Amino acid sequence: MVSFPEPGQLVLQIDHHLVSLDGKSDIYFIPAFQQSYLSLNGKPYRGIFVLKRNGHSLSLVNILNLEDYLRGVVPLELSPVTFNALEALKAQAVAARTYALKNIGRNKQLDFDLTDTQSSQVYGGMSVEHPLSNKAVEETAGEVIVYRGELIDALYTSTCGGMTEDSENVFSGKPLPYLRATTCFYEKQPEWNLETAFNYPSVEIKGRDVLPEVAPILSLGIFQTADTAYDFSQPVKAEEIIS
Repeated sequence: MVSFPEPGQLVLQIDHHLVSLDGKSDIYFIPAFQQSYLSLNGKPYRGIFVLKRNGHSLSLVNILNLEDYLRGVVPLELSPVTFNALEALKAQAVAARTYALKNIGRNKQLDFDLTDTQSSQVYGGMSVEHPLSNKAVEETAGEVIVYRGELIDALYTSTCGGMTEDSENVFSGKPLPYLRATTCFYEKQPEWNLETAFNYPSVEIKGRDVLPEVAPILSLGIFQTADTAYDFSQPVKAEEIIS
């Protein structure tokens, strides 16, 4: 239970005891035994919890060893069930470890380092751990990626659509030589199928009919802005609308 009996005063009821949290003090939750764990919403977590006050809100921070943290990250960022390959999981573990160390202090103003969502790395605690991803973390313990003696910004994504992008085209700053566009072979497809539920009128280019299902793609390149809408009730030739 949380209450605000007076302006600026925050009081919590913990095990039938009232505890005042004044913004300068934190409340630590520590497992009673060495082999026991804390839980939140029925899910176990390694390490300890710290309850912090930020104005009129509360933050619950999970403080734990980096390698234990990675046990709850790797299986959510690269599923060991879908990608049952130890070497791939080891690469993910190294990238996640590098990212975590590079971003220590990222949320310093809120008194924690990383979130447990996609804004940092997805972290789920002990309930998401898997033997194969745990093995990947253990076999790469302490390994990171550096460039010219510094940790790289180990950015990665769950979906690339077949091709990644150069860093400067996505983020501000100078080009990074280790974040260059590359082909993502797993998601690369020789062709993409377009399906439509609309009955588009026929379009002719150089006297030949264009299949209705590809007409929307062509329209992105050949239809120009005009004061009046084109009449699509009759077949249209590309030459009539290209300026």
